[in-house]
Amino acid sequence: PDQSMSRRRVVPWLLSLALLRAPDVAHALSASPPPPQTPPPLSSASSSSSSKCYNYFAYGSNMASATMTALRGLRPLASSAAVLPDHSLRFNVPGDGLLEPSWASVEPTATGADDGDDRVTANALMRCGAVHGVLYRLTEEDFSRVLGGEGVPFAYRVHRCRVLPYEGDGGEAGKRALLRRGGDDGNAVGRNGEGFRAYTLRAGREGWRTGPDVPPSASYLKVLIRGAREYKLDREYTAELEEMLGLRARRGGMAEIMLATAERFSSLRGDRR
Repeated sequence: PDQSMSRRRVVPWLLSLALLRAPDVAHALSASPPPPQTPPPLSSASSSSSSKCYNYFAYGSNMASATMTALRGLRPLASSAAVLPDHSLRFNVPGDGLLEPSWASVEPTATGADDGDDRVTANALMRCGAVHGVLYRLTEEDFSRVLGGEGVPFAYRVHRCRVLPYEGDGGEAGKRALLRRGGDDGNAVGRNGEGFRAYTLRAGREGWRTGPDVPPSASYLKVLIRGAREYKLDREYTAELEEMLGLRARRGGMAEIMLATAERFSSLRGDRR
């Protein structure tokens, strides 16, 4: 096919996707949202208690706070390092050669919980992998904008989960959160070690979930690493991302450039939002 014609079709779609807002969060979710539970206020802002809020777990470029604020124009109410048990980090959402070769996703492990079962058991925590990221508390409007900007339900599907927030120290705080049991002080895990109910995103098509990963760009991985360092995720997990950058990453990508441009514009307008 004519490459120029293909680009003319793809670029407007990508731009519209970036600006798209879900008209109604309820239509994007397959079940009623969980009752709001406040994660540790490691980085928080004032909020109205009367509005509905959502816990959203970010594991890709949304881990970087600048992606949420400067690029997406959102104002998270609170944010914290967190870990998602029984899942693996994948790069199985195909991108486009114009911007990125692939995007990150998470997939439940063989013994992990799927969309219909968000329980976390101590035994499963001990024998399965985990994905580290950032737990955001968002207003309904901002959560709707995240879903629209991520292309739900086409590129991604909403995935219910339980995450364990922790105070990132760049060491093994996340690992300790996985090993802890009990406690209801709200600082790390909920009662019986079950953590906080949240929403995250996984690949929108079954074929992508079962198919091979597509190596991401170095630019995209650098944004992930930036977020991991910002929230001081576990050292071992950040090191794995850095190792991937040196071994598997493709050249090119626009993630860093897009984020830097958004930060410049945000600075020029003085974040008047």
